[in-house]
Amino acid sequence: MLVLVERVFSTFLSDWLRTEPRRPLVIRGARQVGKTWLVRDWAARERRALVEVNFERDPRLRRYFDQPDPRRIFDDLTLALEVAAAPEQAVLFLDEVQAAPEALAKLRWFAEEHPHLPVVAAGSLLEFGLADFAYSMPVGRIRYAYVEPLSFAEFLTAHGQTALRDRLARWRPEERLAAAVHDGAGRWYERYVMVGGMPAVVAQDTAGAPAAECRSLQRDLLQTYRDDFAKYAGRAEHGLLDSVLLAVVAALGGKFAYSRGQERRRRRDEEPAPVHVRETAPAGRAAGPEPSVTAAGRRPHHARESGSLPAPEPAALLGVARAAAGRSARLRRTPLTCRYVYSLAGPGPPGQCSIR
Repeated sequence: MLVLVERVFSTFLSDWLRTEPRRPLVIRGARQVGKTWLVRDWAARERRALVEVNFERDPRLRRYFDQPDPRRIFDDLTLALEVAAAPEQAVLFLDEVQAAPEALAKLRWFAEEHPHLPVVAAGSLLEFGLADFAYSMPVGRIRYAYVEPLSFAEFLTAHGQTALRDRLARWRPEERLAAAVHDGAGRWYERYVMVGGMPAVVAQDTAGAPAAECRSLQRDLLQTYRDDFAKYAGRAEHGLLDSVLLAVVAALGGKFAYSRGQERRRRRDEEPAPVHVRETAPAGRAAGPEPSVTAAGRRPHHARESGSLPAPEPAALLGVARAAAGRSARLRRTPLTCRYVYSLAGPGPPGQCSIR
């Protein structure tokens, strides 16, 4: 997903490095916008040793932040990571810091007692990671910065269109824009609108990938974002996050209203949800054709747009199971597969009804 181009944020990092007094920097931004790559590339440009700590990949490193001494924390980390570097020639990079919010509290001591060591922390959706944070935040001792997808100017740079980028940067509203600049800007902007600024997609586009491949990667990224909502189910309802995301996309070019997202979700929840019922044959008996029954009900918020949907109300599905098998049924929900399974009773061979 690397886009080998100097982004504007790299210049910001270099300016921050030379700021006095320098406070630890916390980089925020959505997933896959290039936060980790930016820090790695910037440290290499500055010829500094990178002491990288990824709290999601190696959560055991959190234990080194149990002590209040920032110098000892740094020494222990360099020993554990086998990185030989003096603080004045290194960068301490705390990646995925939302997985270790206690490390953010220690940034205060780095700012006060170890100012010669540049410290950069990066994370996504820190609001959720800090929801149960019991430590005191280092108010006034850290600096925040936000990383966004590639801008149009960065998109032009990635494609080698530096001349067009510079002409646009020099243009002023009181000046007449040359026809060649106008036509070139319009052509490349149309391409930027289709490709977007996500580094992985821009990298494919600059490599000459067909438009279909870029579109496929965009769909994969979007689906990954939506799947990632489940991780924050304890803080916000999965279905609500999904509805807001889709409502924002539908409102592009217009004014977004939160009530529209709620209306979209309400319409989705009121759609009839098909429920597939099948009879499982006992051992030693061949299974017959699987009966298919459709039950009207509200679509649960965690249901996907395609595939079999779980039932909204167990009581309604009991009726479906009885109707499908012609017998009484007893409810049992399997914990691993999250399917509703009903044991059949009454006349006829034993069996089960599995409602998916």
